[in-house]
Amino acid sequence: MDNTETMEDFIKWMSRNRNKLFKNGPILDTLIEKNVESLYQGELNERKAYEYLTKILEKMPEWKLKGRSVPGSKSDRDGVDFVMQKENSDKIAKFQVKPLNSLERVGKFYKITSYNIKNLDKKPVDYFVFASSNQEDVYVFRNDEGKYTVLDNNTIQFEEGPINFKRERND
Repeated sequence: MDNTETMEDFIKWMSRNRNKLFKNGPILDTLIEKNVESLYQGELNERKAYEYLTKILEKMPEWKLKGRSVPGSKSDRDGVDFVMQKENSDKIAKFQVKPLNSLERVGKFYKITSYNIKNLDKKPVDYFVFASSNQEDVYVFRNDEGKYTVLDNNTIQFEEGPINFKRERND
């Protein structure tokens, strides 16, 4: 929904069709199922990103994860999935997690295919984390203005590579 007129038309349509859409029945059941699936997959992806960063922080003991935003909370709606804070300071880092479909190196760029990232550049975060519960890789990119381009609703291109934490593997 790119403009107010489209949004107003959609709200009017929903109001006119509220009985068909929101009364017990197959349409409401499908809407609920899709919403639950989306919440569940988002939870799994955020958990994977959180666990990944927790392992990274074992080598950065002065930084602590402060916990995750509750789904639907103000922080979550603003795009902040979790916050990291440096001990004994006011320095914080905010993270937004998005699903990872793929990362491709295109010349000097890093192209990420994800989902619903059209307004990612408007999120008040320091880092973007791309993680999916069904993939081993997790990529963290800095939110440096002018260093990335949102190409479409599912694709973003970074000028700089993901952060390399140089973590040791125990496998």
